Amino acid sequence: SYAKSGSYKVATFFTSAKKFNLLGLSFTDDIVGNTASFTVSGELKTDVSFDKTSVTVAGQKYRFAAFAPQVDKSAPVPVVASVSNKTNKAATVSVGWDLYYWDAQLAQNRVDHKEVLVTVPANSSAPVTYTATDARYPVYLLVGTLHWGNTQSIINVRFVRSGMDRTRINFPGI
Repeated sequence: SYAKSGSYKVATFFTSAKKFNLLGLSFTDDIVGNTASFTVSGELKTDVSFDKTSVTVAGQKYRFAAFAPQVDKSAPVPVVASVSNKTNKAATVSVGWDLYYWDAQLAQNRVDHKEVLVTVPANSSAPVTYTATDARYPVYLLVGTLHWGNTQSIINVRFVRSGMDRTRINFPGI
């Protein structure tokens, strides 16, 4: 009932053993498997969601369809995203942050979870921040999930700690 009217796409991924990416990469926005388009027709023309153009990692603009940014080997990594409220009423939304080592396919890859409430004035935006302090792994995926009504807005932010090497087989093949 809260879905904003518009055109959408479902992206598929195919993995084996929750580790091997055979079609698409589940942690990126630009390498997907097959897609299917669909349309939502309803009463809502506005929503509350993440503004993907506003995301920064360690103070640098984050690009969802690019190589993951490299950050310091051990320093805290602040990730800032803007919550955009395009409705004519103030909204208080829950944002969950899940930090994973490598990707979110295995539950044991999760290294941290936090929930915050954000109040966003009508026709405005507000920042929400997560600071990654875990420095045990070379590659992290931060999944932000914003809940508004019965909808979700999700962002996947990936970053690499420079100077840390660890082997990870991603594509098995002949």
